[in-house]
Amino acid sequence: MGIPLSKLRLEASGPLALCCEPAKCWTIETTLGKDRENGRLVLRVKILDPPSQVRDAFVERTAREWESYANIKFKFVSALEDSDIRIQFGNASWSRLGTEALKRRKNEATMSLRYLEGHDNENKRAVLHEFGHAIGFDHEHASREAGIEWIKRVVRNQLPGQTRENLEHNFFRVANSRTICSPFDRKSIMIYTIHREWVTKDEFTAERTFELSSLDKTWASRFYPFLKSPNHSGSSGLEDRSEHHGSEWEAHGYGDHPVRRVNKKLNACLKGLIGRLLDV
Repeated sequence: MGIPLSKLRLEASGPLALCCEPAKCWTIETTLGKDRENGRLVLRVKILDPPSQVRDAFVERTAREWESYANIKFKFVSALEDSDIRIQFGNASWSRLGTEALKRRKNEATMSLRYLEGHDNENKRAVLHEFGHAIGFDHEHASREAGIEWIKRVVRNQLPGQTRENLEHNFFRVANSRTICSPFDRKSIMIYTIHREWVTKDEFTAERTFELSSLDKTWASRFYPFLKSPNHSGSSGLEDRSEHHGSEWEAHGYGDHPVRRVNKKLNACLKGLIGRLLDV
C-alpha cells in the first residue's frame, strides 16, 4: 500500500487528490529560489522551438492557471538563460516528473507539447496536464488508492499504436510506495480517458478532462502552499490568501512546506523500520 496522507499527520480537511511523490516537488534548493516581490517559488521555463507569438502566448497563459492555486511562478526566459523546464513541440505530449527534469542536460527538453492550431480545448488539456507533471504530479490513475482493475488485452487491442512499454508506463503502472496516495478523482486534469470496456467496474471509468478539477486546485495549494502574512486573519480559502511583501517572507521561507514535513515523516518511518529489523 502507499502512504495515506492522514498517516503523515498533515492537515487535511477533505478528500485528497493529485497523486504525488513529495521528493519530486520543487523547493527553493532546486530552483532559482523565491520571487523577491511576492515570495513565490520560481520555476524558469524555456521554449526551445523558434518563437510563435500565438502559440507561445497560449502556452504561457494556460500554464499560469496553476499559479492561481499553487504558490509558484513560471518565469518564461529567453533562449540564452538557464531554465528548469524546457519545452519542445512535437507529435506527442509528455513531461518529466517534477525534479526529474534536473537529470536532463541543459540543452535537452524536459517537456514536449503537441500543439494543434484551432484545437484550443485539446491544447489546453495538454498544457495543464504536462505542467502538472512538471511540478511533480503523477497520473491520477496511477494512485494506489485508485485500485483500477484494467482489462489489459482490450486496452492493447484498442490502442494499437501504443507499445506495451508505453501502455505499462502511462496506463497500468501503479505509483511507488513513496507516493502520497489519495482517493480517486475522476475529474482530475491528471487522468486519462478510461473507457468502460477497458476496466472491470463503472467506478474506474473517467471522461476526458479539460479543466483543473476542484480537488486539483485545492491540493495544488497544499503541496505548494501560499504563506500568510503575520497580520492576516480569516478562513483558509484561496480567496483569503495574502501576498506579503517584505522580510517576514524571507524569515519564514519554506521551512514548513508540506513536502518537507512529509519527507521528515518518511525518514522517521524508515529509521524506525531499520531499527526494528536490526533488533530481530
